[in-house]
Amino acid sequence: GPVVIYDDDGFYLASVLAEALVAHGCEVHLVCSDDVVAGWTVNTLEYRPIQKRLRKLGVHLHTGQVLQAFNGQAVRFGCAWSDTETTIAALALVPVTMRLPDDELHQALLQRQSEWSDAGIASVQCIGDALAPGLIAHAVYAGHRVAREFDSGESGDVPFKRIRHRF
Repeated sequence: GPVVIYDDDGFYLASVLAEALVAHGCEVHLVCSDDVVAGWTVNTLEYRPIQKRLRKLGVHLHTGQVLQAFNGQAVRFGCAWSDTETTIAALALVPVTMRLPDDELHQALLQRQSEWSDAGIASVQCIGDALAPGLIAHAVYAGHRVAREFDSGESGDVPFKRIRHRF
């Protein structure tokens, strides 16, 4: 039956899932809270190819909608800009929404802190999705930042330049 993908993430994952489901023969409705599907990709210049591809594949696109309820037969949405509601018949709902951090590896390493010096480890830092899930770009930045600051010591200051304006 029809599948609704609800995208409250705004990056590319929902569109990739839509393509995969279409390839498996599903009728797909991609619904998002933004005014454009994969809204974050405006910043990466991917939004036009994504829109074209989804439309070519026959994915039904619905924008400016906020998830209200799913009962196993239909998904109900409220318009982000008015009091109107929309219902889409669907047997499945795939939410692309909140992500929770998973710092299990970091916690396991902290439990073995007494073994660090023997292994030549001075410290362990929790970064990226283990600390605060975000876009892939955020995880890449976190890794790049740690590499830049490796062995530099902690300055106690923020890792960016502050520009203070005086009025």
